[in-house]
Amino acid sequence: MVRDSRQRFLEAWKASSAHSNSDERVLDVQFSDDAIGVSLRDGRIITVPLVWYPRLLDATVSQRKNWKIAGGGYGIHWPDIDEDLSTDGLLRGAPAPRASVPTKLRPRFCLWPSIPCPNCHN
Repeated sequence: MVRDSRQRFLEAWKASSAHSNSDERVLDVQFSDDAIGVSLRDGRIITVPLVWYPRLLDATVSQRKNWKIAGGGYGIHWPDIDEDLSTDGLLRGAPAPRASVPTKLRPRFCLWPSIPCPNCHN
């Protein structure tokens, strides 16, 4: 009996998810001191920490405000800092894929001066 109820619930949930009215396209982008909020057309708002995206963390207010909808509405592009985010990545809670360190946290000297250092831009 419990198994049948659970199975019916799962089937109903899958069916409703498949025909959901979600629209994951970007409507608006807002920033606080430490987070980015992306409003979707279906009414949801995704809020994630800015530290996940070092380029946006280091950007000026005017650079952050200069964003454009990209990827058919499913992406955001900041031309001034060459940053791109997707609603899919934001919904999955995916931080920036590169292991970049924000400028504010970079060492003032290179720990390995004999090899190219991505933090020092050598």
